Amino acid sequence: MLRLVCDLVLFPLIDTDCLGTGNSTGYPPNGGGGGLGYAANITFSDFVLYNNTGVYAVTQCTSYNGASGGCDSSKFNLRDIRLQNWTGTAVSDVVGSMQCSAASPCTGMEIIGIDILDTVNGTAPSQYLCDNLSSVGFNCTGPTWEENSR
Repeated sequence: MLRLVCDLVLFPLIDTDCLGTGNSTGYPPNGGGGGLGYAANITFSDFVLYNNTGVYAVTQCTSYNGASGGCDSSKFNLRDIRLQNWTGTAVSDVVGSMQCSAASPCTGMEIIGIDILDTVNGTAPSQYLCDNLSSVGFNCTGPTWEENSR
């Protein structure tokens, strides 16, 4: 049985609705999962970053216990996830790298109010790397497999 526990997540979650079902191989979060269910209506708000190497990332790739790949087969759905009012510094030009499964694309991914300074070049990060998602408040600038140009 896949277990998804939302009340123990160490982030400020608002309006959270989570459901997990299905079979598991290994132990979640990175050792398995049944692939069914969803995480929806989640808000990550008012984060302050200090020289982070990455700002935000989502992946549905299978990479555990010697397995790799499987990026487009998960039926676990991520939808209506919002990042808002993030500030601070990072050492990356990538705001988000969001790799969602082709079998169950992410919908309603929203990123607003991001005020991050890239300390490497003194500018705001501007890259949004995406696969299989619909966005609100930003446009995808390339696929997730592209590396940061630095």
